This record gives sequence, structure tokens and C-alpha cells, in this order.
Amino acid sequence: MNNDNIKLLFGLKIKQLRIDKKIGQQELAIKSGLSVSYINEIEKGKKYPKSDKITALANAFGIEYDEMVSLKLSKNLAPLSSLLNSNFLKDFPIDIFGINPSELLELMSDKPTKLGAFVNTIIEIGRSYNMTVEDFYIAVLRSYQEMHNNYFQDIEDTITDFLKAQNIPYNQIIDEEFLTDFIQTKHKIDILYFDEKTHPNLSTLRSVMIPKKNVLMLNKNISSDQRSFTLGREIGFIEMKIKVRPLTSSWVAIDNFEQIFNNFRSSYFSVGVLIQRQHLSEKLKEIFEQKVFEIESLTRLADYFKATPETFFHQMAKVMMQEFGVDDLFFLRFDNNFNQETYYLTKEIHISPQYAPNGIVDEHYCRRWKAIDILKELKELQIEKKYTNPIGGIQISNFYQTDNNYLTFSM
Repeated sequence: MNNDNIKLLFGLKIKQLRIDKKIGQQELAIKSGLSVSYINEIEKGKKYPKSDKITALANAFGIEYDEMVSLKLSKNLAPLSSLLNSNFLKDFPIDIFGINPSELLELMSDKPTKLGAFVNTIIEIGRSYNMTVEDFYIAVLRSYQEMHNNYFQDIEDTITDFLKAQNIPYNQIIDEEFLTDFIQTKHKIDILYFDEKTHPNLSTLRSVMIPKKNVLMLNKNISSDQRSFTLGREIGFIEMKIKVRPLTSSWVAIDNFEQIFNNFRSSYFSVGVLIQRQHLSEKLKEIFEQKVFEIESLTRLADYFKATPETFFHQMAKVMMQEFGVDDLFFLRFDNNFNQETYYLTKEIHISPQYAPNGIVDEHYCRRWKAIDILKELKELQIEKKYTNPIGGIQISNFYQTDNNYLTFSM
């Protein structure tokens, strides 16, 4: 246990002893010969007294010195002890929510039993639902995105500066060729293409970055738009001077929240570069001005921007909020194994005060959702070898026992 936690525990112990013995700080100060302000700082975990002062406090309480310095706490403080001995405070990135860690520690000193029990409840819920640390980090990131309506001006400014520096007009489509040339010429990163024959152990990954060799390995078998997104993400790491980052496209291992957070920031950058907001806004206005809406107009637009459906919908959601004033939005991503009938919800974001659909995991989706329909349609097209272009669907969903109706686009 680090020194800050030891100071906090000692302070809590003093406060609890004082409460148990029904004496105030003023009375304890008289009995121990210490000042009230000093005792207050001890109780808040800001000071750890020297041995002579600990002896004075022990005498004031009528207990032994060893009992004073023991890290063993009373039953009602035990939850807080468990909390401080866990990785919660280290793992939970409270600073991104505008909370100073020292403020949280001060809150603990005021309401240790209640706060400790509350946090322990969160930890137990996580265990009960088999939440890994990775799940926890991703939930924190999702909350952060929702809190900011998934719009971040500092990254938008970086995107604008990058496009301006490269003299790229707002209506230019940036493709894989441009990004490849930029990353090789400007940043001297070599690109090595691989497949399941050359590197069978990497076949499930889109990319692997090897910083020491300044080499980016790209999977030959992914589509051009997927490679464009990957290249854009790498440029995002460089442009934003990000050092703590994942080295693979998919999570092999997550060491800390900063990796997930920075991966999100670079992905956000990549989406913004590949589909420029003003350009997309103009194209969407043309579509929404039509008397009859067809989902094919969106699939064609995604194809025009050479973007994956996920990239396209993320940028479309941003434009809908910023340009069209539509901010009741949700995004769901489903995965399906070709040989199975099970569908997995692998990403969920809500930019809306209405939270249905919410808390949908694994099998808890509706089989009538358009997203499930078009995954089944995709499978049939692949079996018949007729799949050539992106497919989409549109649906108005009325959620059971709620007043919430959603217009849903799927691709």
C-alpha cells in the first residue's frame, strides 16, 4: 500500500476512534497536546504524525501504540480498506470526468463507510457479471463519449490543422493511396503486407505496429476502406503525439485505460479525415431533401466516401448532431460468425436521454431488428456468391412498454 493510502487509513482510524469514544476534535487536541488544525489534517489523510505524536494520540484514546499504527481497520471501515488495497483507484480514470483524485480521497475521509460500501458494490456487480478490466475500461470510455455527445473540439481542431497543412479541400476523398504515400514519405514508416500464409498467427488482425523498426504490418485480406481507416488511425497517433497506445488493431492485451482512450482518440481522428464533416453534410442534405427516402442512398454515399459502415455512421451521427440538431441517437454494432446463428452486440453508444435500447448484451437483442435481418441476408448472399455491394435496411422500431420510437438505419 502506498504512502498516501497509509496516511488516509490512519486518518480514518483516528476519526473512527474519536466517533466511537464520542469526543470532538477540540477535546482530543486537549488530551493529546496537538492542535485542532493538525488533527483535522491527520483525519483528512494529509499528514502522518511522527511516533511521539502517535504515542500522544494513543494515550488520549487509552489504547496501545501498536493498535494505533496497525493497518487493520474496524468492521465498518473494512470496505474502504478493501478498496484501497484493490486496483480500483488506479484503474478508474476519474480525472476524465473532471474529478481530482485528491477530492475523492477527501470525500472518502468524510463518508468512508458509505463510499467504501458503494464502490465495493460496483466491484461485486462487475464480478457477478463476469466483467473483465477491459469491459470496465470500455464502459468508462462509452460513458465519457456519451457525456460529451461524442464530439471533441480538440480532436476536430487537429483534423482541421492536418487537412489544411496538406492543402486538402473539404470535398476531396482521401484514399488508401494518399495515406500510404503520406505515412511512408512524411514519417518514414515502412509498410509490410501480410496474410495467413506469411504470418498465420496474425491472420485475425488488421494491423500490427512495430515501433522499434518503424514498420506497420497491414493485412492483405482486409478491404481498402479498412486499410484506409487503419492508416488514418496511425497518422492520428503521430499528429496528436500519442505515445501510450495499442500496437495491434484488435485488443491482444490491455495494460491500462490510457491505451483504450488514446486508441479512441486516434480512431476519431481517422474518421474525421476520411469523411470531412462539411462534405458529408452537403451530401446528406441532398438525400434528406428527396421526397422518398431509400436506404440505398446511404449505402451509395458510404461507398462514395470509400468508408466502412461503422466509419460512415460515426461521422453521420456527428453531422446529425452538429449540423441538423438531431441529438437523440444510438449506435449498435453486431458481429456474427458465418457458421453460427448467434449475434453479438460488440459496441453500444447512446447520445440520448432515452436509454432504450440499453443494457443489451449477447442474446438479448430482438430478432426482428433490421440489423439482424441484414446480417442474415448477407449470409444468404455470401452462400449464393451474389454479394457485391454494401446492403442496408431501414426500420421504425417501437420499444415494448416504452414511449420510445427509433428510426433505425442499418448497413
